[in-house]
Amino acid sequence: MIRPLSEYQQCYQEIKIIGRGQFGIVYLIQEKSTLKEFAAKKINGECSNTELDILLKLKHPNIINVYECFKDQKSIIIIMDYCQKGDLWNMIQYRILEGKNRGYTQKVIEQWLVQLLMGLACIHENNVIHRDLKSSNILIKEDGQLKIADFGVAKILSEDKMAKTITGSPFYLSPEISQGQDYTYSSDIWSLGCILFEMCTLKRAFDGDQFDQVLNKIQQRKLQQEILIQDQIDPTISDTRTYTSELVNLIQSLLNVDPSKRPTAKELLRSSYIAKIMLQSFEKKSVKQKDIQKIGQVTMMQKKAHEKYQKQMSYVKQLLGNSQDSINAQSQVCDTMFTKKQTSI
Repeated sequence: MIRPLSEYQQCYQEIKIIGRGQFGIVYLIQEKSTLKEFAAKKINGECSNTELDILLKLKHPNIINVYECFKDQKSIIIIMDYCQKGDLWNMIQYRILEGKNRGYTQKVIEQWLVQLLMGLACIHENNVIHRDLKSSNILIKEDGQLKIADFGVAKILSEDKMAKTITGSPFYLSPEISQGQDYTYSSDIWSLGCILFEMCTLKRAFDGDQFDQVLNKIQQRKLQQEILIQDQIDPTISDTRTYTSELVNLIQSLLNVDPSKRPTAKELLRSSYIAKIMLQSFEKKSVKQKDIQKIGQVTMMQKKAHEKYQKQMSYVKQLLGNSQDSINAQSQVCDTMFTKKQTSI
């Protein structure tokens, strides 16, 4: 809903500045009538309707949600989700300052990976290319839910068209953008690979003191370091986090210099690896219902929990489709569940 800018202060109280970007300032605000907290992005001067149009078009749990906006001829204020934990880049920096010099655990990275893929798949399916995907544009709510944000330079692509404008943070630019070539949705996939690299190493994938140095490393794919794979290093090394070959190979596929060889977000969601993560996540949530089970009978709470679980599983299977990889993954998870039950008897 778009309202006159003059009504903004009647509805909301500004608390503090929580972010500054190239195109505006973000405030933590409180709705006066309900005392609920939101984020307000203020864009001053000449502003395009593109970001607002895209945000109103995209409705997904892993994309920042717009509730309403206030506008006049020269500026606009967008009311959005407030993400209490801030952005992923700052979380990584806090982790380093606290002396936690190892990357996030594989379990955490996998859960965040699935959320980012689901959000990115929705963005691309709506013919939108983000063009500035980076860890500082990944916001995190109090419960750990990720939100893709800041669509200030996003672009809606018409069918079979490609973008040409060089835009975005230099550390996350794909090789094709850095070389001034036309590009499409796969450039966002490259940026996702850079974000995952940061989660694993707490370092940027490509860094340098000067812009030209960064571009040269991107074009030659000179990573700051390699992500270590389990069982391929000295097991006595305890100060370095290691990951499975499945996760490392996935990140490497996202950082393929050839954009045509990078998988799409939708393809990854249908892969065996991601399917297992999603299915096991829902299966683990259902295990907690043992705490409310009574001997000899099924309680109403357990029955409701089971119904909710069945709906979740139905949704996941619908998302994954009927590819052979998805079927294999579902079968593996079911086999694991059956083995656990047999062992516990």
